Amino acid sequence: MQLYFIAIVPPANVCEIITAVKKRFSIHHQSSRALKSPSHITLRPPFKMFKEREEELSNSLTTFANDHKSFNVDLNGYGHFRKDVIYIKPSENDLLNKAYSDLQQHLALKNCFPISPPYPKFHPHITVAYRDLSAKAFDEAWKVFEHEFFKYSFTAGSIYLLKHIKQKWDVIGEFGFKAT
Repeated sequence: MQLYFIAIVPPANVCEIITAVKKRFSIHHQSSRALKSPSHITLRPPFKMFKEREEELSNSLTTFANDHKSFNVDLNGYGHFRKDVIYIKPSENDLLNKAYSDLQQHLALKNCFPISPPYPKFHPHITVAYRDLSAKAFDEAWKVFEHEFFKYSFTAGSIYLLKHIKQKWDVIGEFGFKAT
């Protein structure tokens, strides 16, 4: 069994900016875990599946993506969960919420995949520090990041399938939405 998840990944220029933020956490707050995955908004949390099912899941994700149009995502500031996760916040976005709920419905209808249940409530975010962020480092970092400016926009033109390979997450498939 292999570990996978499904996400929206910002374009390279936005990912570079987000990676620079992750590196700041690594250098100044000893939190480097977020650097092990591409910057992303999770649409389906990690799930286990046999590698032999990748093509079938890819075909299903192609079908899903072909039924959806690209949409804009505005990133606006920082937020946190508890005292161990700091993230970049997307602004409220009905099209992002619809993509999430439509994907859950699509995967439920294709129940041939051993996919974990969706989040109880969708809370879109791009993680920049987590798990290895100590409570003390969180307190120090949050004093800075809760007021720091971060504002970028991008077009979500695809969903991505990621796979856990050698202690990090790699994109193994991109499934393009229809152009708007």
